[in-house]
Amino acid sequence: MRARIFLLCILFLSVQAIYAQRESESLEKLLDSLFSVSTEAEQEKVINTITALNPNVEKAESLLKAGRKYPKDVPVGWNIYENLCIDGINRPYHIYIPEDYNPNKKYMVFFYLHGLVSRDELIPKDEFIEKRSFWVDEAKKEEFIYVLPMGRAGATWWNEIGAQHILKILENVKRRYNIDENRVFLSGFSDGGSGAYYMALNYSTPFAGFISLNGHIGVAQAGGNPIYLPNLYNRPLYIVNTGKDYLYPIDEVTPYIEKICQIAGEVTFKTYQEFGHLPPFGYRDKEKPLILEFMRNTEREPFSSRLKWETSSPDLGRIDWLKIEKIEDISNNVEFDDLNPITTYKRVTIGVDIDYGFKGKGVRIKKIRENTLAERLNLKSGDVIIGLDDKETDKPSTLREIISEKRPGDQISLIIIRNNKRLTFEGKFEKPEPEPAFSREKLSGRIEAEVTGNRIDVKVKNIGAYTVFISRDQFDIDKDIEIYTNGELSFKGKIKPDIEFMLRQATKDMDRSMIFIGKIEIAVKKKI
Repeated sequence: MRARIFLLCILFLSVQAIYAQRESESLEKLLDSLFSVSTEAEQEKVINTITALNPNVEKAESLLKAGRKYPKDVPVGWNIYENLCIDGINRPYHIYIPEDYNPNKKYMVFFYLHGLVSRDELIPKDEFIEKRSFWVDEAKKEEFIYVLPMGRAGATWWNEIGAQHILKILENVKRRYNIDENRVFLSGFSDGGSGAYYMALNYSTPFAGFISLNGHIGVAQAGGNPIYLPNLYNRPLYIVNTGKDYLYPIDEVTPYIEKICQIAGEVTFKTYQEFGHLPPFGYRDKEKPLILEFMRNTEREPFSSRLKWETSSPDLGRIDWLKIEKIEDISNNVEFDDLNPITTYKRVTIGVDIDYGFKGKGVRIKKIRENTLAERLNLKSGDVIIGLDDKETDKPSTLREIISEKRPGDQISLIIIRNNKRLTFEGKFEKPEPEPAFSREKLSGRIEAEVTGNRIDVKVKNIGAYTVFISRDQFDIDKDIEIYTNGELSFKGKIKPDIEFMLRQATKDMDRSMIFIGKIEIAVKKKI
């Protein structure tokens, strides 16, 4: 009798083990499919199927952290793909995958944003292929994934279409290849360097660090989103500018960098006085190994104990495990310093957009900007600038070089061809008044949070609500979590893992090192 009971127990346990194994295999396949499908409708269907199974949360969490099984049969070397952007237009990107790619190994990802992104047309394919050479030898030697998005007017590196183009490319790469989510870097030259600032200011979360080469942080507000320097606190920055840069003179850039250094956690700032703006980059051979060393030594900390963030839009309100949900002045504010440098621009401009598609001799004007010297002189779209102060301007770079030597208060003489007639216009660059560098027309919300054990101290200004994402890697969920907002207790209690939230957030982030099992939503109390 005892032997029979013992055998029944063994049989029961065996059946349970088989059932558990099949359930685990089924869950693993479903999670694999969750990150293989690309549409929200398909993802929603898989999430509903998983939650209906009522799986063990810790098991699901463990599988999400382990990640999917990446396919072996994937394209390597150079490939060109198209990405459907949020404006409904397909835009290309070039990507290099190491020839001996191993799906069981995690790879660093390096984005490089090109310059002259405001041109009307995409850079021609053959010309862009030449640009791929800048980092390809390093990508081959160091075995990292090298990504070159293509932008143009309407999809620049400092507007939402261009930014979402970059983020969608990263999602596509994550979906196909085994990347190291804590070693994704974004760099660029000229407009691309300015774009690196834009992404750091608005979309730091998926990146480990940012590298700006001959860029200007002021350009990052050209797309309409104000600049808030506290956002640069959260990631390391590597910045290079040059002394003879006619586009972004070093004496103009330096006040911004000084303010960045006051707030940012880690900044490397290099200047090369002897070089100008245009490639080939005079400092390339010296800087490339140093930039590579920066990337080797930099790894994102997904659960940093201290975060700072400011924005005028809740859509741009997230940094890692913290998100601004509502911006409003409810009179419950901590006063923060606004690190907004006061600048007097020494660089001067005529105030025109250039037609880079013009093949003739000279520089054809595409558009006249408002409140500029060009408008005061009554220049017109279609005019061709052939000379400035007795110097020939046969191409845009020549015009920029001549203007770079001018200063506020200088007189100039422009020679224009209009309707086949040669005209001369004389004017003067006005002396600007000192003013704040960054616009403050919109109400912004600012938040700073610091974690000590299971306690979170949060300081806010102009914030009505915020959310804290909870991970076992940061908190002991078996104990109470306490949140204090501006010194007052806002929350105390335990967090119950939420499988549905965990899955939805995991599909948004596609980040194995940043899995959240729940969230705490805080409504900031209004002070009367």
